[in-house]
Amino acid sequence: MTLGALQAKLPARYTFSDRLQNYPTAQSRALLTRLQEGTSEDVLAHTSAMFSELAGKATAFDATDGLRITFDRGDIIHLRPSGNAPELRCYTESATPERAATLGGKVLEMMRKS
Repeated sequence: MTLGALQAKLPARYTFSDRLQNYPTAQSRALLTRLQEGTSEDVLAHTSAMFSELAGKATAFDATDGLRITFDRGDIIHLRPSGNAPELRCYTESATPERAATLGGKVLEMMRKS
């Protein structure tokens, strides 16, 4: 199978990225620490509670670089502090470019208010 044929079999995925500027690094880290407290089940429960209206139930997460959360509706939200500026970065992935952008905007609005 060619690489092109293999790619054609994969579902379409679209990404969006943005950031909250002037968001202190300490505040970013405190948020991520709070979301990652406890067991893996606790982390999934915390993130599901925070983002369920936007993305559904959290089914998996990766804390390698910030917090990347996968949801049962297929969306992904990845939050991390900037490494060189007082910013909270947000990356989203979804089935359409519009959905990825909408999700990213709503997540950042939530973070701005928190």
